[in-house]
Amino acid sequence: MENKILPVNLILSNVFSKKQAEYFMAHQAVMLGHNQAEALPPDQLQQSIKEILTANPDLAEAHFLSYMNSLRVKEYCTALHNLCHFFDRKACPPGDSSPSKSKKSALVEEIAMRYAALNLASLQFRFGNREECKEALQEAIMLAQEGNDQVCLQHALVWLNLLGESHSGVAQLERSFKKTIDLLLPNLTVHGLNCISKDLGMGTEKPSRVIYFFTQSNLINCMHSSYGMMAAGCAQRAAMWHYYGKRQLCSLDSHIVLHLETSINGVYYNGQAVCIAMCNLAQQHADLGDYSAAAEILSHAKQQFSASTSEADIWQACQQRIAFTRALYTGRLKDAEQALVNLQAVDEPEAKIRQGILLREQGKATQAFDCLVKLLAECDKDKSEFNADFRCRVLLELSSLYFSRGESTSAVLHVSDCVAQAERHHLELLEALATAHLAYIQLNMGLPKQALQLLETRLLRVFTHCSSYDKARVLHLYARCKVGAVKSEASGTPSEITAELQSAASLMLMVTTLYHSVEAHLKEKDALHFQAIIHHMLMGGGNRQHHQEERNRCARQFKGLDRLYPTLGPGGVCLL
Repeated sequence: MENKILPVNLILSNVFSKKQAEYFMAHQAVMLGHNQAEALPPDQLQQSIKEILTANPDLAEAHFLSYMNSLRVKEYCTALHNLCHFFDRKACPPGDSSPSKSKKSALVEEIAMRYAALNLASLQFRFGNREECKEALQEAIMLAQEGNDQVCLQHALVWLNLLGESHSGVAQLERSFKKTIDLLLPNLTVHGLNCISKDLGMGTEKPSRVIYFFTQSNLINCMHSSYGMMAAGCAQRAAMWHYYGKRQLCSLDSHIVLHLETSINGVYYNGQAVCIAMCNLAQQHADLGDYSAAAEILSHAKQQFSASTSEADIWQACQQRIAFTRALYTGRLKDAEQALVNLQAVDEPEAKIRQGILLREQGKATQAFDCLVKLLAECDKDKSEFNADFRCRVLLELSSLYFSRGESTSAVLHVSDCVAQAERHHLELLEALATAHLAYIQLNMGLPKQALQLLETRLLRVFTHCSSYDKARVLHLYARCKVGAVKSEASGTPSEITAELQSAASLMLMVTTLYHSVEAHLKEKDALHFQAIIHHMLMGGGNRQHHQEERNRCARQFKGLDRLYPTLGPGGVCLL
């Protein structure tokens, strides 16, 4: 069906014929699913629906359009009311009361009742009412089994998978999506493939097989020109790349979402996947220190997805994550605390782990420890809502807390646990960062050479996918290991020692640049301090004047930063 833009006089008219009403509702329904910004504003659309129902009171589809409009603005009671009205009219259509049509009416009523239960489950899921959703699904399954409605059963199975209630293994999921192929239900086939990908990805399956299923689902979407599903498939694959620590591939899939040809008569798809892709790119720019570009991307997201839409939580969470991290880097702990409060409203799990980080930076080590240990216990529960990557992050933050207290050896168990779990789930980036934590422990144990060798096995991964801040931290540690190895090697020649120290000085120049790019000025001071020490050590060899000038330059920069960002509490010079 063509979806042409309706004339303004038709939209503004107070009188709708049945054909005009059907055409108007079809167009608005397509726009609500494809690009909500191109549909009428919620209040105007609701007024138009009222006018349609005044002229055509038996038009059941108007109630369903009103239901879609209510979902758009998160109006639970109104959405439930409209859904009931729609299926009441579908189950008991006017003009079907004659005895000759009673059998047909009974069949229509049966179909309406089971799909009413299915849509009610969808409504409850959207508003987070999981128990009510399960009850509605059970009713829909019972009615579908009575009527041998295989299509309804397949829809119900998809919702069960989304709820996480169908844990019969990948083999049953594969049988299910093969059934959807037989029933010619491509959207459900894609959902089945995506459920398989998610189950395998959250487990310990190899990434190659997980991405294979995502690729298959994208092929089906392309074959059927399902624009929303195409964008959602790429966004899901981007999320999986991010989970594995392949940040550049995540960025690539996010760009694909934004560059897909999804036009319907000049109107481009603008759903949740687009918002997620924009937030991925904003986060990537923020990780590189380009906060202005990140703010511009989020500004576009805010324009496209107003605060009343269901997608608003996505960009709001991204905005608060960036604000929290930036405030923490610059030492503005009050601003970080406010960003954390805002984040709790839109992304509670992320707020929980950042609560422990903030308490640690505030010097409240005991409270931070209690917070992170409690969070780790939640991660270890059966059927925990947290994935493996989240648990690894908690373990790394716990180890960082031990480092800040000068108890690096106490963190060995947490770091080893993190390395093991990251390797088991193929979380390459988290495994590399955990390895860096192990190297830091070795350095503090007086084993700089072993720490150096351990770090060198993970440097490529860190350079490829880490944020600028994490790159700087790992390189800072790498330089310390180099200097430590030089001090511990009594057999090295003076030229070899000088070469290693010069290499460490070059690394520290890169470290200070990276810290400066993300506005981590407190860490930048630590880096400048260590850089000055290296140049002071090099003054004993050749080119004394150059190293003296470099040492003094680092000291001046340190002093300037210390005036702007004073160190208010005691801390180590280089805490990983």
